[in-house]
Amino acid sequence: MNPEAAMLEEKQAIRRRIRELARGTDPAALAGESEAAQRRVIALPCFGVVSSVACYAAHGFETGCELIVAACRDADKTVCLPVYGERGYVFGVWRDGTELAPGRFGILEPRGGREAGLETLDMIIVPGLAFDRAGGRLGRGGGVYDRLLAGRPVGSCRPLFVGICREWQLVERVPVGALDVRTDRVVTDRNVFGPRGPAAVVEGVSR
Repeated sequence: MNPEAAMLEEKQAIRRRIRELARGTDPAALAGESEAAQRRVIALPCFGVVSSVACYAAHGFETGCELIVAACRDADKTVCLPVYGERGYVFGVWRDGTELAPGRFGILEPRGGREAGLETLDMIIVPGLAFDRAGGRLGRGGGVYDRLLAGRPVGSCRPLFVGICREWQLVERVPVGALDVRTDRVVTDRNVFGPRGPAAVVEGVSR
């Protein structure tokens, strides 16, 4: 088996294991873990200083973003969500009160919001099926977030990529290929891992 095929098989094995763990976890526990992870994101020092945050509409057993969105609204931060358009997924501004409707893959998206380029965002909350403590991320396999995040300048920590998951979604090592984008931090219901990159830039999200 060639290295690329071996990596794909390893990724699929991790996805199967995480999905099996999710099926065996009580829904009330899933909700509690999701809330705890979100509260840890809100408590990050850098969250307090950012003015624009990209979140997502949780799908399946993904950790939610509803508490993060509420904290953003309370602090008058700009909130964005992924929106599917002619060029694939981009981030669109979700203004308070703007209707959300199912998009191309049935995931809720804001309607009629202006596009927000990566350079206008301070922080992006990144979902994943699995993470490792070094920021390696495993998604569903479509490469959506890898493409969304790929435009950040090399060496920059703005926008800050914050992966969020439950502690049991951590693995020892996520196999990472050339097109896979790492997160700067990984936040779970129990811990915060990171930061990657210059500490001053990460903490202050230098503009």
